[in-house]
Amino acid sequence: MKLRYNISTVCTAAAAAAAIMCTLVDLPTVWGQTRLCQNYTPTLDGGQCTADVEVCEFKLVVTNKLTLTKDDGTGLFVDSYDVYREVNGIPLSEEELRDVVVGDGATPNRLVTVVNGTMPGPCLMFFKDQTVRMHVVNELTSYSLTIHWHGLDMFHNSYMDGVAFVSQCPIQPGATFVYDVSARQPGFYWYHSHLGAQRSMGLLGPLVVLNRHDNLPSPDHHRVMVLQDWNHDFVSDHVELGTYQLENGKMERRGPTSSLDTAKLSGFPFHSGLINGRGRYYTRTSSPAVIEFQTPLEVFEVEKGEDYRFRVVGAGVIYPFRVSVEGHRIQVVATDGHDFHPVPAESLVINPGERFDFILTANQTEGNYMILAETLEVNLKVRHVAEAVLHYNGSSPVKDRLLSPPYLPKDGVARGCLPSDNCTVVNCPFSYYPIGDNTQCVVMSDLKAKATSSQPQTEAPTAASSEIKEVFLNFAFPSSGGKSPASVNGVQFQWPPVPAILRPKDLPTRCDPADNCGEKEVLCHCTHTVTLTWNAVHQLVLLDLGTGAGFSHPVHIHGYSFYVVKMGYPDYDPNTGHFVRDNEDVECVDTFCNKARWTNRSWTPNDVPGLNLLNPIRKDTIIVPTGGYVVLRLRADNPGMWFVHCHIELHHVGGMALILDGSQEGLKSPPKDFPTCDNFETLKDASSGRPLSLDYACVLLLPAFANLLRLPFLD
Repeated sequence: MKLRYNISTVCTAAAAAAAIMCTLVDLPTVWGQTRLCQNYTPTLDGGQCTADVEVCEFKLVVTNKLTLTKDDGTGLFVDSYDVYREVNGIPLSEEELRDVVVGDGATPNRLVTVVNGTMPGPCLMFFKDQTVRMHVVNELTSYSLTIHWHGLDMFHNSYMDGVAFVSQCPIQPGATFVYDVSARQPGFYWYHSHLGAQRSMGLLGPLVVLNRHDNLPSPDHHRVMVLQDWNHDFVSDHVELGTYQLENGKMERRGPTSSLDTAKLSGFPFHSGLINGRGRYYTRTSSPAVIEFQTPLEVFEVEKGEDYRFRVVGAGVIYPFRVSVEGHRIQVVATDGHDFHPVPAESLVINPGERFDFILTANQTEGNYMILAETLEVNLKVRHVAEAVLHYNGSSPVKDRLLSPPYLPKDGVARGCLPSDNCTVVNCPFSYYPIGDNTQCVVMSDLKAKATSSQPQTEAPTAASSEIKEVFLNFAFPSSGGKSPASVNGVQFQWPPVPAILRPKDLPTRCDPADNCGEKEVLCHCTHTVTLTWNAVHQLVLLDLGTGAGFSHPVHIHGYSFYVVKMGYPDYDPNTGHFVRDNEDVECVDTFCNKARWTNRSWTPNDVPGLNLLNPIRKDTIIVPTGGYVVLRLRADNPGMWFVHCHIELHHVGGMALILDGSQEGLKSPPKDFPTCDNFETLKDASSGRPLSLDYACVLLLPAFANLLRLPFLD
């Protein structure tokens, strides 16, 4: 196959029965707005795969880069919402900024990890049931990596899920790994590194799957927003070692902030939020606000009277954001690639890992309006926000609005929420706002799935209660011996030395509930594994209870789009919205809640009150409220080893994870020449073949050392 750069090449190989068309899209380093699925045309140029192509191939090159630096090494700076090479120079055009990671304009420059030269990486767009080959090239000099295709269930394709040491070995520097990817469900997804803290380094990008019978959507009516929290100095690896700040003349460890319900958020320092790689760094948000760097923001152009579909991904590592558009109401229509009956709303809350689609009607006076994503933190000295601009074509210049006072509504009234016209917020991590906020919550279990051509059935899988496998999983930080490890049922996840998919039954670090690991108040550090029963209906009850509760957790399950059949919230004070007490539907057998059950023993899986089995929404990432629970259903029909984890990077890296073992039936052999990796031990016991302990090895070697050194007293 002959490759051309900057344009796609179609090659046709004649076969005996039919012609197979394949497209290799060698995405250029310069990607521009096309990277976010805007301003494209239904051609192969710029990385588009048309519906008639059977096999489409992308090349994704991963490198390091500095913010505010051209590819030729030229340093840049921002001022008055433009980017310059030199003082009093000519500002760079948008065309010239295509190979620049702007961030929030802060200097010194921050090191980031990028795909094809941009952050976020290029938007990958292909069709349902299309075979897609992702050629991932690791050009990092010091780091391995993997790429996970978040939300794609990898049906019967577990080896391509992209989780280091679960589904594959990491891709070494200089190496290439080709992922074979396919999607059964159209919708909005994303991709990101799944090794260590590389997501907080910027290795991520959006992914859109279209119906094969649909035309490419109008480029003028689709918008993609990649939402990140941004830090000038640290990634999650640093924070795990300890985060400190200067307080009262001395360095103090930075404590976590909290949301309205008093749930903890993080001690991870937040400097700014980014939308499509751009944001503003505030050093004061009280009047008058102080913006440290006047950085150009992402601009979404609209025509008055038209409807637009915005696809938003929570690509951050810590914080939930409340997303709204100044002066506009929205209709929220889909989450995690699945449609539901539209909900008119003022805003939506998006957690790390989640995606939401909303429809915006450009029905206001022509002008410039701010798109605002604010963290759910309260009582901050400086509010934490990400911003972009909604620009009506033909209205005043965008810069005029950016030089005006920022749009930072301080309460519901400032947002236009009135007693006679309450605001609706979709996906609250708590059940309601204080009475005086004139704001109503719509939680995930309130939403109803919408039947579509690609999803005609909306019912959750069912079976007799005696045949349903019910599993309680508590995501928490139980404390023991002065430590509070991130854990599930008291088990801190340990990465195995070999990909679990290659040795599912004899992983040297494996443990499961039968090993009494995590029972009562025992904490363990091992590869936590829960065995699925093939083709059985499983009811997973995700908890955040016990002495280690306090954070709400966005939990992502690989390999499945599950059904959200119920959510249980704690009690809150109606006047303040503050947490009062845990939900009492679940009984913790021990104070850590490593083992739990329904308080009412008569509740069998089908008898839990409030289950919606008729038309529950489907998701792959769901918020588990602190003090509460979520009930999910899935049928174990996808063979593989599937990772389950909190999508807050600090929690995931710290061990809040487990593996669902579905390798009993239908698991294919690894692809030919599939890379392997494992521990390497040179000293082994001759009888058992197992690696020797250091002490025992020393005992065996002492006579040899004595002979070598001629020390008779050692004989």
